[in-house]
Order: sequence, then C-alpha cells, then structure tokens
Amino acid sequence: MSTAELAALPPAEKWKVLEFLWESLRPELDSLPVPAEHQKLLDERRNQAQAGKSKPVSWEQAKRKLAGS
Repeated sequence: MSTAELAALPPAEKWKVLEFLWESLRPELDSLPVPAEHQKLLDERRNQAQAGKSKPVSWEQAKRKLAGS
C-alpha cells in the first residue's frame, strides 16, 4: 500500500493500520536503543521525582489535563 493510498483511508481504517503496524513492531522495541535525548529527559524526570520536586498524577488526572478540563 502506498503512502497516497494510506492517506486516502478513512480515519477508522488508518487506526486499524496503525494498530497493526504497532503490534508488528512490538517484539523489536525492547532491542532498540533509547535515543540519548530521551534518556536524558527520563533521567532528569526520575531525579526530580526522587528529590521530591515533582508530584505524580493518576492517569485519569493526566487525561483530564490533556483534554483541557
């Protein structure tokens, strides 16, 4: 399937393709290196949490914040 064909799909079909691709990549994800920029950000956030400088929130709270409510 070409990129033009993918772009022409209705949203529900695009989600199906996306889910298929993600699941097909899942076994390989653990063997991929974490990019240095991502690792730096993860380390900074872990250090902030361990130092008590950040407060964890529940997934429900995060979703509400992202939704703007």
